[in-house]
Amino acid sequence: MKVLLSAGEVSGDVAAARLARELRSRRDGLVLEGLGGPRMAAAGVAILRETNALGTVGISESFRVVPALARAFASVRRRVATRPPDVAVLVANDVFHVALGRWLRRRGVPTVSYFPPQVWIWRSLARLFAPSFDEVLTSFPDEERVWSGAGCSTTFVGHYLGDLLRPAAGAERSAARAALGVPEDPLVALLPGSRRHEVRRLAPVLLDAARLLLASEPARASSSPSPSRSSRTRSTPSSPVAG
Repeated sequence: MKVLLSAGEVSGDVAAARLARELRSRRDGLVLEGLGGPRMAAAGVAILRETNALGTVGISESFRVVPALARAFASVRRRVATRPPDVAVLVANDVFHVALGRWLRRRGVPTVSYFPPQVWIWRSLARLFAPSFDEVLTSFPDEERVWSGAGCSTTFVGHYLGDLLRPAAGAERSAARAALGVPEDPLVALLPGSRRHEVRRLAPVLLDAARLLLASEPARASSSPSPSRSSRTRSTPSSPVAG
């Protein structure tokens, strides 16, 4: 059985790699190939084109990566023409996968959307997007309601982080703070995202919020590093999470 996996950003690469490993553990003889990054490759997916840098949110951001997306689309088109997959799993990367899913379905390839177009952006267009997917796997209850209401066959699968994360014990929290040099004071994390353009656009806003928080507690502000200084080392992308 041949499965086409397509992801277009770091968080999608993480989710698709976990899915690839799970699929291999459940079924022998799978052939996995597609668009993605190093995590998918390490999980045994033959990468047709590296796409980790192509993730976008919304319509306007998509324009900046149109040439690269066109090349990725061409890679899939060539592969489908010579070795059509039995199914395609499209992970996040909203606009690109709506178009790719529609194209694949027209050629008889069933499509599954894993981390479908985010409803907080695309809720009003869900019915327009629905024909791109044979099945939608949702991570949140609100997604399930929206995509089911749009006419999609929908299955709620939850978020994979629910299987990984747990509340840290007191000793673990203290050890992490000690390793990072963070005192036992209230801690606010600044997590602008996993994409470079998210960091560029969101980090200044988050740093302004941090300054307001520090200014609201003068005693701590005098003993804490200013956001402008700490931003040189800590305004890095957050841990990737699809969706």
